[in-house]
Amino acid sequence: MYKTLRSLSDVFRRLCRAAVFFLCLCAAAQDVQPVKSGYESIVDGVAASYVGKSVPGACIIIAEHGTAVFSKCYGYANLDTQQRILPDTDFFEWGSITKTLVWVSALQLEEKGLLDLNADIRRYLPDNFLHNIRYDAPITMLDLMNHTAGFEEYLIDFRYLNEQPVKPLIDVLSAHQPTQVFEPGSVSAYSNWGAALAGFIVERVSGQSFDEYVSEHIFAPLGIQDAELKPQWTAETLKKKINGYSYAKKGFRKEDFMRLRLYPAGSLNGTPNALIKYASELAKKSGEPSLLFSDPATKDKLFGETYRSFGAASGLAHGFWEYTKNNGIFGHEGGTYGFQTQLWVQPERERAILIATNVMESDFCRSLMNELVQSDRTQAGKETSANTNGNAGTNAAAGTDTADFARFSGEYFPARSIWTHAGKLNGYMQMISIQQNTDGIVLKKRSDGKSLAYRSIGNNRFYCEEALPEEQYVAFKTENGDVLSMTFFLAHDYVPAKGMYTTGFLLSCVTAFVLAFVFWLGSGIALAVSGIRSLRQTIKSAPTIRAGFDRLPKVLCTACGLIADVSIIVGMRNWFAIYTIDSVQMNLIVAINTACALCMICSCVYLFYKKRFAAAVMFSAVCAVQLYSSVCLGFFHAV
Repeated sequence: MYKTLRSLSDVFRRLCRAAVFFLCLCAAAQDVQPVKSGYESIVDGVAASYVGKSVPGACIIIAEHGTAVFSKCYGYANLDTQQRILPDTDFFEWGSITKTLVWVSALQLEEKGLLDLNADIRRYLPDNFLHNIRYDAPITMLDLMNHTAGFEEYLIDFRYLNEQPVKPLIDVLSAHQPTQVFEPGSVSAYSNWGAALAGFIVERVSGQSFDEYVSEHIFAPLGIQDAELKPQWTAETLKKKINGYSYAKKGFRKEDFMRLRLYPAGSLNGTPNALIKYASELAKKSGEPSLLFSDPATKDKLFGETYRSFGAASGLAHGFWEYTKNNGIFGHEGGTYGFQTQLWVQPERERAILIATNVMESDFCRSLMNELVQSDRTQAGKETSANTNGNAGTNAAAGTDTADFARFSGEYFPARSIWTHAGKLNGYMQMISIQQNTDGIVLKKRSDGKSLAYRSIGNNRFYCEEALPEEQYVAFKTENGDVLSMTFFLAHDYVPAKGMYTTGFLLSCVTAFVLAFVFWLGSGIALAVSGIRSLRQTIKSAPTIRAGFDRLPKVLCTACGLIADVSIIVGMRNWFAIYTIDSVQMNLIVAINTACALCMICSCVYLFYKKRFAAAVMFSAVCAVQLYSSVCLGFFHAV
């Protein structure tokens, strides 16, 4: 009996051990995250080319029918400690994916009859709120969604620095409003300020702050808790955030977290698992009940195309981007100074794709998405050459085929640029030049210096197989033979560069600035040497006040020239380092330049008054060159 009980006990212990082992195995499999055959080989292949090289860490989740079928993390959340990424607890910065929350909120309010997407937005804003409007045409919520409101780029006080106190959204939007430089609907110029303005309209219509509205009407219905949308993060969120990096030839550099003043445009933080819940809800099939909308038709409307630039391969659907190689896939990209992310949903397959990296580098996300879509084509037996017929788009204008492409040659300035103050220098760096060749055009980007040949496919459209998927098509919208705009990248149209926005003009300004700086530097050295010699001579003989006073205009002119130039150089260096233009610094530079200009003019007038014509002409000429370059580059334009 004892032996029998002992045997039964042994069997029971073994069964318990087996059960424990089985449970541990299950737990381990759950910890590894679900993996679907087919996805892993694709993602692993792309990750092997980037992670550890130009990408420190990445997390990819693919969900189908609301369930994650693939979830895998690569690399590190912290390079110093080699901490692994955990998709259920680690917070990423999601950047411009935040904008999709604005667009979803807008359709929710439209569904309730509180917001008209086609009405002039001034109906929902305080009286005279917009004060840099140049055109009489109304601006609608759809214009904000399509980035066609016509606003210039916004970089003034773009982020909070050094624990600056958070300001209400209305105050942020009221200060330093960008100028409207294009007529609404004419070009698509991506605008963070426009998206934040749309978020403010959500506040005005709903009666809640934007973050409160999103928390109650989007996060709560989806059961999302590990996400936060605020202009200032809580201490708990900061503990959960992983490190963000930038990448250069010297390797990775840890970046500061981005505290965006225009927080509805890009301040969402959260875990990959939280965001895939949001994406999966948007990925539901047409007609399926939605947790975000009362009527399933509203969600279907969300992905209805609302704008497509002339000749573009994809368009915008209420703020969501259509994927270039499959317009049935909708999503958005997000980029901050230390993170790059992409979110895509495909309702026809109820599939959601989330790609998150902790580095300011977009090639990995683009390459992975391209491979996934290409795999879909192959599996469906639809692997064909790129569609070169395309759709001319909702704003297409009739074009005429011609073998003469010279009319498209020239320089093009990004519509998404600063046009009115010193920040325009960023636009010069993003310019594109077009040259004619035998069967099309050659496109060269100033940002990387690369050139690509595009062949004509008719109707003022050109195609390049070797270009990035979103840059494979180039099209020119014309009127009476004149080029109005160039379609190149989704929501980033270009316009012909003219006058102050050409390379020739920029070179003339930079050359003038450098020559003036060199002259002031040389003049300063010469005056210093002359002053030392005079000082030595005065030791032997009594000094005269007149001798020193006669030299004073040159000294003042030289000192003011150097001070003005140095202030500009220091300011530009600082702006590029912190990725924003500080309004206090900018206005200080404008004040310094204005005061120095007045002092230089007075000094030159005094030289003429004293009939010292040689010195007067020389210093006046250099002063004119100095003022020409500073005015044209925008350093006399206060913000």
